[in-house]
Amino acid sequence: MTALEPLCEFSALDFQPRMLEYFRGATDLTFYDPKHHRRIARPLTPGLRNWRAQMSRIEAWAFETLAGKLLSDLGYPLSSPGSGPIQADDGSNVQTCLEEALAEIGRAHRAHVELEAKLARSENRRVRAERKLARAESLERDGVSERFR
Repeated sequence: MTALEPLCEFSALDFQPRMLEYFRGATDLTFYDPKHHRRIARPLTPGLRNWRAQMSRIEAWAFETLAGKLLSDLGYPLSSPGSGPIQADDGSNVQTCLEEALAEIGRAHRAHVELEAKLARSENRRVRAERKLARAESLERDGVSERFR
């Protein structure tokens, strides 16, 4: 008996052996993009999609802090006891604090990108002005009249 058979029974679905071959034809899906779905056509492989092994401890903690309740509700074990929504010393929900911090980081990043773009435009104007000045100085040295420039 496969692990899928009890699930099918619980879901009132007839188990079909081809359900275990879900990966065959995966590249025929309309949303398939080889750049983003390199592993979609591979069968279940231990460790292939193991977020616990692929995330750092900090990343796993952050993820479990945000999604811990849902993970627990779905029966997933958490990597550290007490993961999930945590109450800060002042009683506020750390998940809410993290979401607000992430939103603020996003706003700061957008502002940074805008400032970099303004700086690049300013630098382009400066370079053009320097070129124009150098050309004018060169023409002046060569004795070219203002009206022929």
